[in-house]
Amino acid sequence: MSDKEKVLNIIDGLSESQIKALLQMLTGYTALNAELEDDMYCAELYDEYSNGSDEDKADNIAIEDFASELGIAL
Repeated sequence: MSDKEKVLNIIDGLSESQIKALLQMLTGYTALNAELEDDMYCAELYDEYSNGSDEDKADNIAIEDFASELGIAL
């Protein structure tokens, strides 16, 4: 029996209120997992920036000029 079949058998034995609670837990887990993946991605970007060459960090541009390059009026 596969793991999926085992899970479905367990779910078949649950009451409606237990299924509702399980659904809430799974939804929370999914949201937490997505948030953790986002945090890990941001940490990776920060590490890349921190360990990158200093010449990249010296390229400053005024927000007004950057907005103008993007076609955004401030």
